[in-house]
Amino acid sequence: MPIELRVLLAWGLAFAATYWLTPFMFRVADKTGIVDVPRGRHAHAQTTPLLGGLAIFAGVMLAAELLAPSLAFAVALPLALGAGLVDDYCKTHGKELPALPKLVLQLLPATTLVLLGHTIDHISNPFSGGILILPWWLDYPLTLAWLIGMTNAVNFLDGMDGMVAGLTAVATFALLIIALVRGAAPTAVWVAATLGACIAFLRYNFPPASIFMGDTGSNFLGFLLAAIAVTGYFKVATLAGVAAPMLVLALPMLNVGFVIFRRMRKGKSLIQALTEADLEHSFNVFRRRTNFNPKETVLIFLLAAMALSLSALGVVSVYR
Repeated sequence: MPIELRVLLAWGLAFAATYWLTPFMFRVADKTGIVDVPRGRHAHAQTTPLLGGLAIFAGVMLAAELLAPSLAFAVALPLALGAGLVDDYCKTHGKELPALPKLVLQLLPATTLVLLGHTIDHISNPFSGGILILPWWLDYPLTLAWLIGMTNAVNFLDGMDGMVAGLTAVATFALLIIALVRGAAPTAVWVAATLGACIAFLRYNFPPASIFMGDTGSNFLGFLLAAIAVTGYFKVATLAGVAAPMLVLALPMLNVGFVIFRRMRKGKSLIQALTEADLEHSFNVFRRRTNFNPKETVLIFLLAAMALSLSALGVVSVYR
C-alpha cells in the first residue's frame, strides 16, 4: 500500500474513532466519578469530564497499530496511559498521587521501551559531522530522562482548554511532513494517527471545553511524541534528524524551564518545582500580563508552535 494512502487512512480512522468515542467518555467519566470539579486553581465554571484522553488513545492505537504495527508501542503506550489514569483517579477521589509513585508509574513505560531495544544510542557530532556512539550506561538513562521529561513537559501544558491537543496537532503535522519527505512510513502513520485524533478531540476541547483529556491524555501524548523521536526516523544521526524534533517540541520544553525557574526563584526545591501545581505556567503568566481571554491565549501559543515547526521544516529542507 502506498505510503500516502496509509497516512490518509491512519488520519481518517483515528479522527473518526476519537470523534465518535469522545461523547461516550462523558458517560464513563460520570459513572466512575473521574470528573474535574471547579476549585482552587481551576478556572472552569462547571464540573467537566476528565476521560477524553481515553478516546484519543483508542483512536491512535486503532489506526496506527492496524496500518503500522509496533510491538514496542503496543506494550509501552497502554502503560503510559495507565500512569495518567491512576493520577486522574486519585485527584478526583480526594487523594493526590505523591511524586515518587507518580515517577515509578512513568518509569514503567519508559523502561519497557528501553528493554525492547529503543534507546538514544548515538547522536551526531556537531563538530566533526560524524556519529558519537553512546555506551549503554549513558544511553539508557539518557533515553529514560528524555521519555519521562517529555511526558511531564506535555503534561505541564495541560492547563488551558485546547492547549495540549492543539500543540500536539501542530507538532505532528510538521513531523508528518518531515517523515513523508524522508520516506519513513511507520513514523508517518503514527504521527498521522495522532494528528487525526487530536483534531477530532479539539471539537470538544477547544475553549470553552466540554471535556478534558486529563493526565490520562497528556501523559499518553507526551510519551508518544517522545517515543516517536526515539524509535522512528528522527533517531537518525544527522543535524536535521536531531534539530527537527527538538524545534517542533521546543514549546513544551521551554515551558518546563520557565516553570521550574519561576518556582525555584520563589524558594521551591527542584522536586517541588517539578511536582507541585500552580498558575505559574508560561501561558498563565502570559494571559495575566496581556489580559487575553483563554481562546486568544491558546491561539497565540499555537501560532508560536507553528513558527517553530516551520523552522524545523526549514532545517530539513536545507540539510536533506
